[in-house]
Amino acid sequence: MAYLVFYLATVAAGLLWTAAFTAAAARVKKFGWLLRIIALGIPLLAWVPWLSITAWLAFVRSSPNNWFGPTVAAFLSTLIGGLLIATSGRSLRTSMPVVRWPIPWLAIGFGGALLAAWMAMAALESDLERWASDLRTEVNGMVASVVPPPLAADANAATLYREAIWLFKTAFRIDREDYMRTLGDNPLPVASDEVGVFLKRQAPLIDLIRRGTEREECRFNRDSSRPKVSMYIQEPAEMMNLARLLLLSARRRAADGHPAEAIADVARLIRMGEHLARDPLGISSHAGMVIDGLALTTLAKVLPQATHVDQLNAIDPLRLSQASEQLSAAKSALLFDEAMYLNNAADIADKRIGWSKLSDSWVTGNSGRETPFGVLCVDPFYRNFVLRGDVDDFRRRCRRDINLMSALFHWDHRDPDRRRWSLSEASELDGAGLYSQLFMPGFSKLNGAGWRSEARRNVAGVLLAATRYRLATGSLPESIEALVPEYLPYAPVDVFAQDTALLKLVSTDSEWTVYSIGDNGRDDGGPRPESEPVDGKDDIGLSLKR
Repeated sequence: MAYLVFYLATVAAGLLWTAAFTAAAARVKKFGWLLRIIALGIPLLAWVPWLSITAWLAFVRSSPNNWFGPTVAAFLSTLIGGLLIATSGRSLRTSMPVVRWPIPWLAIGFGGALLAAWMAMAALESDLERWASDLRTEVNGMVASVVPPPLAADANAATLYREAIWLFKTAFRIDREDYMRTLGDNPLPVASDEVGVFLKRQAPLIDLIRRGTEREECRFNRDSSRPKVSMYIQEPAEMMNLARLLLLSARRRAADGHPAEAIADVARLIRMGEHLARDPLGISSHAGMVIDGLALTTLAKVLPQATHVDQLNAIDPLRLSQASEQLSAAKSALLFDEAMYLNNAADIADKRIGWSKLSDSWVTGNSGRETPFGVLCVDPFYRNFVLRGDVDDFRRRCRRDINLMSALFHWDHRDPDRRRWSLSEASELDGAGLYSQLFMPGFSKLNGAGWRSEARRNVAGVLLAATRYRLATGSLPESIEALVPEYLPYAPVDVFAQDTALLKLVSTDSEWTVYSIGDNGRDDGGPRPESEPVDGKDDIGLSLKR
């Protein structure tokens, strides 16, 4: 009702303005033409920002909550009504000539119409504050359902991780040049003397990281009463730095001919990835999967150096196969992310933050380009007319993605094509609200990352079993089935293939490669070497050197 009152009041204010200035134009001899232009032009110009905003929402952003229809109707009503008023004002046949129109009463009517529009906006603001309060209550319940209880400091791996992060920034700080040479994308050879000196200098910090990974549980205890992105976004990046240090240590130990110690560090990396993935935040869950992938890639490089089965004891095959735990953690992370963004919506609703500021910082920070949000989206308009519809759209999409992650876990192996279609459908944001377009892309990416992580873990489990087979027989097996049942309880299926097809094996004179066909559902001949372009090929696999 308040929306209808607002539009009717603003149209009435425009028509009363036109009538008052038309009457004034008839009473003066000079500049009457200017008053007539003001009479009709100002009310129409007042609608231009609203038309621009709603047209941009409707046709550029394809937002379902755009209010373009009511705004165009109000603009046309102001235009047509204004033309009729101006035309009747110039006619000599009217019962009350324009010169007799009561300008003071028209002005009072204009003020009353503006007051009615202001009262309608005040009613919307008051209702929005109540809505924000209810939303925060809902957010608190969602957070409580996924945030685990705090741990004692002496049993919590996060205590040691945070100490290591602090030391990494202070006593063991690495300048940018050293970082790029040792931990960057194109580092020095791991067997070089410079890397050895670097690792000796970082040895106390690496030992602290190892101690953290030895603890079973990890809780990054925080105040989650009002979840915000700024509270959580830094820790995953800092944990990645710790993981890179431990990864370099594992690779150096392998290069020095100590496979058992290298495999032990790989096992620690796997636990670090699990620790981070359990943190109820999407970016943490994704970072944990990245660390897990780095660990498994390193494991594949170290396994050929193993000379005795006892050197493999640090890797628990059962724990390696529990990729479903990562999917469960990812589901909790999605629910927490939903709560965090709903809390942002409540902050926008009660003016703690402005929509234009939120969108500017988010889009510019991620793309490096300026965004039109701050120019076009006037905060009061977005807050009162668009926000709640956007949040409803965002909530529906979150529920769909979270339920999809649960449902896919039960029927994924039977119908991966259906899963691919569902994930593609869930990631389609055409026609979504601004809030969904801003925050939803990470949801589908995390869903896909979970399945790729499971495929990689299945592959790593086969490589571990094949290494045990090699140590027992002297050679790698000719097929994956040859590992069953002595080294594998069953031949793992490819989670991306139809009809429960098994993982694929390619054996050459130099490599023994196991792989999954990946997200595209097509066998691309195996994983690509890092130096080759992807070209749409997404097979997921690991290789053992012969």
